[in-house]
Amino acid sequence: MRAQTHIPTERLARGPATEEWARIDPIVYLTAARRLQARATSEAIRAGWRWVRRRVTGLAGLLQDRLLEPIARRSQRQRALAELAAMDDRLLADIGLQRSDIPLAVDGHLADPRVARRASAADVRDRLLRGERCPTPTATANSNRPVAPAAPGQAPELAA
Repeated sequence: MRAQTHIPTERLARGPATEEWARIDPIVYLTAARRLQARATSEAIRAGWRWVRRRVTGLAGLLQDRLLEPIARRSQRQRALAELAAMDDRLLADIGLQRSDIPLAVDGHLADPRVARRASAADVRDRLLRGERCPTPTATANSNRPVAPAAPGQAPELAA
């Protein structure tokens, strides 16, 4: 059984013609209340979706930064290493690399002035044949390495 609400048809037919009529007509109140309820519901849903979108965007950015970009960089590095390793020694020498320098070149450390390149074996051999000393790395301030002795005929260097 359905409960029926009795609304006089003469009121509905006339409608809210005056302000006084609108004040006493319950349908006007119900319509306004439903409109306000629909607006509040839509605003709540919109705010919820904004929250979800922000969280998903943040999660996607975190996933991109922490997982996908390192995998892409590693893959790119492996491809570069493989390409350079596939070259023969003559091609590597043409571009100024030794086979042992390939990882340094791929990582970009050869251009870094803090990383000293090794002298080639031919350079060291030529220096030794001319009677020069082999190059030794300079001692840093926190090094416990002794100062290199002076070459014959030169004054010894004093450590500062």
